[in-house]
Amino acid sequence: MEEQAHDIRKIVPGLVNACTPLERVLTAGQPDARHLEALAKAGYRTVLDLRAPDEPRPFDEAAEVRRLGMEYVNLPVTADTLGDETFDRFRALMRDPDRRPLLLHCASANRVGALLIPYLVLDEGRSPDEAVELAVQVGLRSEELRDAALDYVRRARAS
Repeated sequence: MEEQAHDIRKIVPGLVNACTPLERVLTAGQPDARHLEALAKAGYRTVLDLRAPDEPRPFDEAAEVRRLGMEYVNLPVTADTLGDETFDRFRALMRDPDRRPLLLHCASANRVGALLIPYLVLDEGRSPDEAVELAVQVGLRSEELRDAALDYVRRARAS
């Protein structure tokens, strides 16, 4: 992961919390227009934005992503929207190889880390401890989000 992270920092210098925890997946905080342009030139296909539509942004991200020829997907993660349906949809998006290379972001990468936990455990076969450790490296800071993700994992495994 460290070698990939070093390479991505050359492509998108200054992108907050830029990390490559999975092959062909870049996680980060909010990108700016120059980051998106660099990612489009590097062959990225999809931008998966976990921010709510009403969160302030410095530019029209969806329009810029589409202008650059990439797909823009918004999966809002808020206290009101974070539930099984959100985790299910996220996992389905992450399992689709045609969406990669993919930028996965929120404002700071906190929500990114939380949503990665169930994917890492249930779809990548990692242990919950390993998934949480990687989520923290990516940017997870919220115990509440971590606990919601782990609770989803427990319920999914039980069903």
